[in-house]
Amino acid sequence: MGRRADLVRSWTLAGPRRRNPRFDMLPSYIDEIERHELSSEARSAMQAMREAAAERNDLLTQLRHCQIELTQADPESATQLTEQHFALLGRYREAKSGEVPFPNRSVHVVAPSQIPAQGRRLGSTGSPRRRWSSPANAGLTGR
Repeated sequence: MGRRADLVRSWTLAGPRRRNPRFDMLPSYIDEIERHELSSEARSAMQAMREAAAERNDLLTQLRHCQIELTQADPESATQLTEQHFALLGRYREAKSGEVPFPNRSVHVVAPSQIPAQGRRLGSTGSPRRRWSSPANAGLTGR
């Protein structure tokens, strides 16, 4: 029996196990997302988050800002944003203890594998198979 196919692939771009971060590899792993017009509400929300991130330096605001910016970033901008926020997570300290909350932070790219659908069977999850009766089997008709 051969090696089982993976459903996803992942690459570590930065973290404790990678001596030299490879943020430059990010554009080769992500696809360009087709641009779409944002609603005025979405543009307003993004602007409000940018302003909040500029005014407040708390971790939650910065993480939300990063998430929103990454949804709209092209591959090159995503590289810069990812590198900036990776560094940012390393600068935060717990107020009382002074400890770094994410000492082993890392950056991973996770993508689905290109597995042909035919000839592959995925394991089942959830409850065991049940036999379902059709209306005809139950003596019911549409009449």
